[in-house]
Amino acid sequence: MKKVVIALVLISTPAIAEVSCDYSNNVETNWTHRIQKTENIQRNVFTYVEDTRKCMVTADVKINGTIYPASGDYIFGPD
Repeated sequence: MKKVVIALVLISTPAIAEVSCDYSNNVETNWTHRIQKTENIQRNVFTYVEDTRKCMVTADVKINGTIYPASGDYIFGPD
């Protein structure tokens, strides 16, 4: 009977109870291509914070024959 109780205790206890799953990544990727074509350009400028304004631009750009969505923004002040 003792063997059965010990076996049940061992089975019910996870074997890997405190295994850490740490992951770190330090990847830097840079690539440069030439934009072949720009389409569907949309510009929006609106009041942002205090005396600043924000300009947001979206467009579809063609790089190596494939079209990608692109976006960017810029915050500027009264000066």
